[in-house]
Amino acid sequence: MNHKILFFLSIIIIAVGLTGIFMQKKQFSTDENAPVVHQQGKKKVIVIAETLREIKTHDILSEKDYQIRAIEIDEEIQDIRNISPLGTNNLNGYLILHNLPKNSAILPDMVEAPNSETFILHSLKENEIPYDYRVRTQDESLLTSLSVGDKVSLYLRLVENEKGQLSSAAVASETGSALNKNIQKYVISRISGPLSVIEIKKGKNQEERGGYSHDETVGSVVLRISREQLAELRVVEKAGEVLLFPADGDKESYKKLSMDEVLKQFRVVKELRGGK
Repeated sequence: MNHKILFFLSIIIIAVGLTGIFMQKKQFSTDENAPVVHQQGKKKVIVIAETLREIKTHDILSEKDYQIRAIEIDEEIQDIRNISPLGTNNLNGYLILHNLPKNSAILPDMVEAPNSETFILHSLKENEIPYDYRVRTQDESLLTSLSVGDKVSLYLRLVENEKGQLSSAAVASETGSALNKNIQKYVISRISGPLSVIEIKKGKNQEERGGYSHDETVGSVVLRISREQLAELRVVEKAGEVLLFPADGDKESYKKLSMDEVLKQFRVVKELRGGK
């Protein structure tokens, strides 16, 4: 083989090699500019709670204080806002353990369940103590209609004579007043509230009690009350009958309510007869 043939073969080999290198670089550049495709993972739905107002430590949540939202996240993500581990669909009656601004997430470790052994202890402020309101048979519905976190008010019922003077409601029993010629007049006035319910204690039901007693204690509603409020209550509680009613907001009136105001028709008859 002569030198000319070897020369041409060398040229051809070099050209083929350069062409291969050029094509490889072009393909690599094209791959770099190609869009990256990420494989989407599985999704899961979690439940979170967010405040609708500023909430402070010792507050007990009601449905007006927060909102519940369901959001979708990647399955592998562990979101600390998820309240599903608490085993509840809402936080009504839960105790807040930290101050929270409006529109912030309520994390599971920021609340305490009403059935917790330390709930009552942690719900009391420095100057507050628990107060047991005794529930009798005729008011047994309070034990089922009220829930932890509800607001209630305490009222005092007294007997009012013709001269407008007050006496103990306990002196005149319902049977005795029915036998009297003059009907006993009662007057009622609010003495404390609104107060938060922190526990509801239910006794035996009617079948387990084996009968019906009008004045029997069937349970109690535990209230969160300040020492000052308790002192005021102790001063007046023996003067009449203490009654518990659900609170109607913070604008409740302290005005006295008398029988003449409720039974106005009897007052009109009395005025026609010359009474005062």
